Amino acid sequence: MPQRFESQVYTAETTRLMKDAFEAGRHNVKLVENDLALTHQLLASAIIDQVNAGVRDVDAIVAGAVATMAAARNATR
Repeated sequence: MPQRFESQVYTAETTRLMKDAFEAGRHNVKLVENDLALTHQLLASAIIDQVNAGVRDVDAIVAGAVATMAAARNATR
């Protein structure tokens, strides 16, 4: 488990929110470099960034994370 979760930086409620956002978002992103693990890692990181910015609505977190990943994909083309 990542250290930030073990260090209790996030409450159980916040961790559950991130889990729900991940489950909702993983079906809405395209594979990065044909690598499912990398795609999941980038999605999780984008979700964490949304939560750290104070977003607490699952739909808003997913939308922000998916948009971040799309923007990153477009920037590398």
